[in-house]
Amino acid sequence: MKFPLPRRQWPYWTVGTLLAVGVLIWNAPSLIQRQLPPWLEQHYGLRLNWDTPEFGRRELVLAHVTLRDRQGKPLLAWERLALSPKWWDSLRTRSLRFHDLRLSRPELTLVRSGERRLNLLDALAPFTQETTDSTGAAPPLEIDRLTLEGGKVHYRDGRDLPKAQHDPKMELTALAASVQGVNLRGSGALPFKLTARLNGAPLSSQGELELAPWQIKGEASLETLKLSPLAPLWRPWVQLTLPKGSASARLAFQASEQGWLVTKGALTLDGWQIRRGKPMGDLPGEIARFKRLTLDGIDIDGTRQRLAIKRVRWDSPHLVTQLDAQYQPDFMPLLLPATKVPRHKDASRSEKPWRWQVGQVTLKGGSVDLREPSSGKQRLRSLRQLEGRLGPLDDRVGSVSQLQVSTRVDDLANFRLAGSLSLAPFTLNATLEQETVPLGWAQAYLQNYLRARIETGTLNGRQQLVLEQDSDGAWRQATLNGTLTVQDLKVVDKRDNLRLLAWQKMTMNHLNADLRQLRVEIDKVLLEQPYSRIEIDKDGSTNLQTLLLPAAPTGTRQGPEPQLTVDEVVTRQGNLRFADRRLSRDFVVDIAALNGSTRHISNIPGHRADIALQGKVDRYAPVTIAGSANLLIDKPVLDMTASFKNLELTTFTPYSATYAGYAIDKGQLSMKLKYQLQGSTLEGSNDIRINKLQLGDKVESPEALDLPLKLAVALLADSDGVISLDLKVKGDLDNPDFSVGSLLWNVVGNTLRKAVTSPFSLLASLTGSHEKLDEIRFNPGDITLPEAQAPRIASLASALRQRPQLALNLRGEVDRGGDLQALQRMQLENQLGKELERSISLEQIGQDPQLQNALDHLYTSTFAQSIDALAFAHQLEPGSQSAWQLGIDTLAAKQPVSDKSLRRLATLRAQAIKTTFVEHYDISPERIFVLDSKPGDAKSQARVLFSTEAD
Repeated sequence: MKFPLPRRQWPYWTVGTLLAVGVLIWNAPSLIQRQLPPWLEQHYGLRLNWDTPEFGRRELVLAHVTLRDRQGKPLLAWERLALSPKWWDSLRTRSLRFHDLRLSRPELTLVRSGERRLNLLDALAPFTQETTDSTGAAPPLEIDRLTLEGGKVHYRDGRDLPKAQHDPKMELTALAASVQGVNLRGSGALPFKLTARLNGAPLSSQGELELAPWQIKGEASLETLKLSPLAPLWRPWVQLTLPKGSASARLAFQASEQGWLVTKGALTLDGWQIRRGKPMGDLPGEIARFKRLTLDGIDIDGTRQRLAIKRVRWDSPHLVTQLDAQYQPDFMPLLLPATKVPRHKDASRSEKPWRWQVGQVTLKGGSVDLREPSSGKQRLRSLRQLEGRLGPLDDRVGSVSQLQVSTRVDDLANFRLAGSLSLAPFTLNATLEQETVPLGWAQAYLQNYLRARIETGTLNGRQQLVLEQDSDGAWRQATLNGTLTVQDLKVVDKRDNLRLLAWQKMTMNHLNADLRQLRVEIDKVLLEQPYSRIEIDKDGSTNLQTLLLPAAPTGTRQGPEPQLTVDEVVTRQGNLRFADRRLSRDFVVDIAALNGSTRHISNIPGHRADIALQGKVDRYAPVTIAGSANLLIDKPVLDMTASFKNLELTTFTPYSATYAGYAIDKGQLSMKLKYQLQGSTLEGSNDIRINKLQLGDKVESPEALDLPLKLAVALLADSDGVISLDLKVKGDLDNPDFSVGSLLWNVVGNTLRKAVTSPFSLLASLTGSHEKLDEIRFNPGDITLPEAQAPRIASLASALRQRPQLALNLRGEVDRGGDLQALQRMQLENQLGKELERSISLEQIGQDPQLQNALDHLYTSTFAQSIDALAFAHQLEPGSQSAWQLGIDTLAAKQPVSDKSLRRLATLRAQAIKTTFVEHYDISPERIFVLDSKPGDAKSQARVLFSTEAD
């Protein structure tokens, strides 16, 4: 058989073809190395550097590959890419099949060049465009195992913007990954693992990947990522820096074309410190810090748009903030956007709101340093031991959470809040407790309105706080119901540094306050041992009138008028001091042991309070006050009756000296006063009975009545020595010329029996005492009965019990030397105390630097030289106790002490003696009389002289 020529030559053609293919394969690597780089640079501007590809029977290798952009900047590089092909399987199945694909030390450099542009995407745009334009199925590619090791990814912001607006640099190093069984056309799970370091923080993930349909699920974790380099991420929204702090996270995830899901998530923030982005005057740089913030049990369903967190725990947070003049926290401006960030509305995004819930939020060991303004001064408040618990929380309407918060302020006061909370709409129903809150904290807020200073006082209370809003955010209810207790209150008048208001304890029971309607209702107020002081100054004004400081006009009040209603105020052992400084001598009287109640107090027009009080003047003369009044309305009303019994007339010497021209040397007074006030019109009647009146010295007074008073007394006193007076009062309180007028004396009866002096030697013999009983001596400047003199009082009291018809007269004296120096020293203490706004003792001058400075300043302003100069002049060491004492003595000698002060001292000594007889020895007050005391002369002493007369 003969074959055609081609068939006879096919062995030669086959051998030739194989030789040609072999030559082509042999030269292909060098051809590709020479031709591919210039072709890429010519058509796409990409610069490719690589070693000659190695094509072997078992492995294809691309080594030392570097891809750069038109400017020669690196895009992508790797050290070695090795592929192990399956030649026979690839030919048999007409697909690309590999045993392994191993990529070693790849390095990717990403540079942001625009709003949504990266250098790598720009460089590969022609390729991606061609791929996008082409159609068809995925290429038939299968890889049994794909691995990556030693990878790096660098990201930086290359935009032409200020550095402060750049994205943070990011680095992904030590990148290692593996995927098993890659098949671009197949289905089934592809196990994968990935580890890396994100900015040095360990990052890992593992799971399964499906390509058709696309789906991935697995677990991921990130440990201790330092957050300070990431500051540009939040800079457009907040002006804050984070110099310290890290974040750790772990989660299980699942994603597909239908949606994504995160479960078993946990986020931990450690060691955060938050500071201001830039200095703001003298505001503190640090805003907050905390030890740890943990979010545990995080579940996020992106498809159903739901977020759930089981637990949130915040450990040892510390907040530093300062309130401005409007009491807004200083960090509020920091939370506002620093720059406007445009929003891109995604039309495809659902408007359906996310649903969320939080199981429990716990706060442990928190603290706050709060600086708040008070009259231009920043005052620090420290909140410590801040503990809280809240939960569960969610976005459902009407969902209720339990809330507990407690803290300790300035290591003095405790606050607690416990109850239920709802966010939509907002409602809070909680118990609010306060313990040992110093009322002195309120001084900073009151000093611009009141000329008074709160020196002591603590507040305790427990109330139920209810706040409710409707769905539109308007307040529907805001109430506070409970009790309040204020203990050991002391308020001092700044003008004289003397006590103005005080009480041992005040208790408010069943306090009901409507904060929305400004209405307060109190069931009962209990005042224990209250004290108040009312004084009339020389110009006729009262200390209560000058108590209020001038305030700037606040404009027309908006909203409801405040309403106050108190069902009952009970007073126990109260004390009211009244003083009149208009007279030639100061008039001072105390209503002590004040007990009783005042009911139905209100500032609502038409309501009147019922008053019923009982007390004692100077602790032994009974007084009763009863009636009705409302002094809290614009046009006050009053209908009051007051009864006094057995008042010492010597107390009223300032009035008798001013308006009658005589001092009162002896006498007792009983009165029944009835006053009515309607608006500014006052009407009153005074039924007065005077017992055993004895006038003292003649006093020159331009306001004295021109009457023969002693003769009138002799004519008007009855057989029992009683004088009856009836004084009518009527006038307009708004008229500055209004005054009560002169007293009218009605004297009926016999001439007052003259007093006689009792022979104290006889009284001493009655008790077997050898003491001198006609006087009691006092320490200089003191009104307290010395213990050494007690035996004399006891002996004299025993004698008075044996002589029931005897009456005892007490006349106080003063030592013009010792008492004067003591009063001068006390006056100097008071002057320095007002300057320092606290009570001081000159005995502590060596241990009180502030007192030393105040004393030195007063000495310099008085004598035009310092105390140090005084010390040198007397050869004393400056700053020594002797030097300070010399300065005190010198300044004290300059203190003016009036005769009124000396006379007052003498009178108080006599009153102290009488009080001792009445309270300790049960001597009837009708038998003890305090005579008019005199300032004394060179022979007088610090003592009280006794005299007797028939009762």
